[in-house]
Amino acid sequence: MVFTRYFFARFFKYFLSISALLACIVNFIEFFEKIVHVRQASIHTILNFVGINLIPSFFDLLPIACWLASCLLIKEFYQQNEWESLALLNINNRTLLKLAFYVGLSVACLSFVFREVFVERMIFSSEQFKMENFKQKSAQKIMGRWLEIATNIFAYFSMLDFSTNSGTDLMLLFINPDFSIQKVLSGQTFEIKPENNEIIIRSGASFDVDSNLQEKFLNKHLTLPTFFSQIKINFEPATLFNLLKNFANKRILPPAVQRSLQHQITNKLAFYLKFILYPLLTFALFIFFWHAPILKWVAIFAPYPLFVGYSILSDFMFSVGINPWLLLIFYFLILLVTYLIFFTNFIQKWKF
Repeated sequence: MVFTRYFFARFFKYFLSISALLACIVNFIEFFEKIVHVRQASIHTILNFVGINLIPSFFDLLPIACWLASCLLIKEFYQQNEWESLALLNINNRTLLKLAFYVGLSVACLSFVFREVFVERMIFSSEQFKMENFKQKSAQKIMGRWLEIATNIFAYFSMLDFSTNSGTDLMLLFINPDFSIQKVLSGQTFEIKPENNEIIIRSGASFDVDSNLQEKFLNKHLTLPTFFSQIKINFEPATLFNLLKNFANKRILPPAVQRSLQHQITNKLAFYLKFILYPLLTFALFIFFWHAPILKWVAIFAPYPLFVGYSILSDFMFSVGINPWLLLIFYFLILLVTYLIFFTNFIQKWKF
């Protein structure tokens, strides 16, 4: 019990110090990057943005801090000859790995609660602040967007303003199976009723390509839940709850949006799993290569490029249309292999 408290105290000392330091460095760089590239913004505006972005960047960097804290804790134990002391106290490698697992699980749970309740909303506010003050765009407006309504229907609008529930230059394209245009429905202005998933075109025209006939109409009402389900995603914080809620309505979402939500959910889950795997894998690799004087120190640096490679592979799978959820198996395989090696009789020779 005493060693458990000592282990947690030393780990969190490094963990919080590294997290704060990395967040300050990132925001210091962000401050000067904005000064150089965003000339229309004042110093006061940039400082406000850095202040808003400080806590989100702190939480974004927690997985890396978790890994670095594990490396420094291992180094401290080694320099102070505590590995030998642990062996004399009959604290074996399984106990250390359990502590590494529990400390990672603790950080993951705390991060999940704070991030889902507070941080994601701060990230959303930060992005809105950036758009309004640095890009000179209203956060309530969406500009120039193509949306897939169904397998053969696509929509385009040049502007949609949610503050007035109106937009301009709406166009609906109805596509034939051979990808030729069957019909075009358009209106220079339109109104929306999000609560009813309804679009109202006060004055517009419908053009049938096959018959080459154009028909004008007034006050046309269109019920398009797929349209609004995609638009709504842009105005919600990207919490895991919101992502799962939107994915639960996948029957009204086109396949491309479903894949995008799958990718975001996978990245969210992978983000929280890193808190468990970084300390566990770092300690496991050091213990596994204990008898190799140089290799054990090289091995503790392996988790970071491993998980960076995972992120790159996840983005690649998403870009080529492969279900990214398959990559979550990678994380569970790491847990399984670690369990087999250190918590069963699979290998018994690795001792201090």
